[in-house]
Amino acid sequence: MFIPVAVKMIGAGAAGGMIGQMLPMGPIGQMTGAFWNSLMPTTRLDPATLMRLRLLQQIGDEDYHKQMKFAGYSEERADMGLLTVASWLDPGSIIRAGWREKKPDEEIVTDLVAHGWIQPEAERLLTAAKFYPSPGDLVNWQAKEVFEEKMVTEYHPLT
Repeated sequence: MFIPVAVKMIGAGAAGGMIGQMLPMGPIGQMTGAFWNSLMPTTRLDPATLMRLRLLQQIGDEDYHKQMKFAGYSEERADMGLLTVASWLDPGSIIRAGWREKKPDEEIVTDLVAHGWIQPEAERLLTAAKFYPSPGDLVNWQAKEVFEEKMVTEYHPLT
């Protein structure tokens, strides 16, 4: 009784495997698909690749929007997607640029908030970025008399 059931199961499995190889699945299906894709290449680039190519100026706006439309993106959405993969200044660079331009702290914080920082965190980051001399530096400077009135007037750039 067991042997006929086993033979039926093996036969069904073998038949299913052969049919699976002949239908568009399995290695034969993959080879068939690869052959037809080589004759008629219809595979499109994914949106992330298109965005990167656009930022690298390898494709123009018109081609970018056309290909993104095939992926289901409107022009507005495609342009919004570019913002997510664009390179932005890091917070340290924003702070240094603000200091070089002699911006007040409030304006630098506003710039950080415009780049995605939360207001209180931006204020803390700006405070932490400022140079504070170590106790060792203060002792060293005191020993070299840099705080003496004569030294301050002679060497300080703002006096």
